[in-house]
Amino acid sequence: MSSPFFSIIIPTNNSARTLQNALDSIYHQTFHDFEVLIVDNLSIDGTTEIIMENCRRQPGIRFISEKDQGVYDAFNKGLRLAVGEWIYFLGSDDHLYHENILKEVFEKLRASDFDLSYGNVLFSNHKKPYDGRFNAEKLLEQNISHQAIFYNKRVFEKLGEFQIRYRIMGDWEFNLKCFFREGFKDFYLDLIIAEFGVEGISRQMDILFLREVLIHKKLQRINTTYPRKYLNRLSLYDSWWRLIRNAKVRTSEELMELSNGQPVPKPLLNMLNHQRRISPLLLKNGYISKSCMFLSYLLNRAKTE
Repeated sequence: MSSPFFSIIIPTNNSARTLQNALDSIYHQTFHDFEVLIVDNLSIDGTTEIIMENCRRQPGIRFISEKDQGVYDAFNKGLRLAVGEWIYFLGSDDHLYHENILKEVFEKLRASDFDLSYGNVLFSNHKKPYDGRFNAEKLLEQNISHQAIFYNKRVFEKLGEFQIRYRIMGDWEFNLKCFFREGFKDFYLDLIIAEFGVEGISRQMDILFLREVLIHKKLQRINTTYPRKYLNRLSLYDSWWRLIRNAKVRTSEELMELSNGQPVPKPLLNMLNHQRRISPLLLKNGYISKSCMFLSYLLNRAKTE
């Protein structure tokens, strides 16, 4: 018996209210060469009963129910069980966008040599697709939703599993490894893949990821790619302002340590000195933070003109 084309991995944690909708969106597909792997975190709300009922009614479902250390631990457990050529992670409160989506993706990927392919998602609270074509530059500012991505299984054989220490942004860390790997082949699908639920944790901040990964990666990009006046662009200055704020960096010494040996441009040190004069409580206020950022930007521009 040949391996399925897709392995669809769904982590669950007390997901009884939304799981059936996610599963229905899979089993209503017109393309059926897939397996479904459900990794449950010892749910106590009836999730297990829903899984068992679907196992009786539908082919190709496997599941385990045991304590995990977060969503990326569940992703990794699913990966170890997966036998499909392409790996896809669907949240238990998400659903595939329409019944032909797997067929359309299959048609694009069946004869390809891509490492990763991705499309768009819709957030359930608004209808604007997120978020078009990515490159390494864009990925330093925002992540591709995991509900939009299909990974060739060999990617995990080359790069390993998700880092479970990054409890909210472990997929972002993995995607950065992909896009910054020499010879990596990605392919953009101009399709809406899934509708994204609002009950997950992905909109929260992962301070450890920001401090250990993103600051270093962005500094590396500055020092290898950009001209000296890179931070004269207001949008990029604002991005760094928010990163330093959200990573809770308060001293120059701390930023230098987090740079992991990368040179820190003087405008960033100036920015930090401006930001540290503002209380963390005030920085949480978006209007105040944005106003202070703009004043800091003007002061920095005056020094570099």
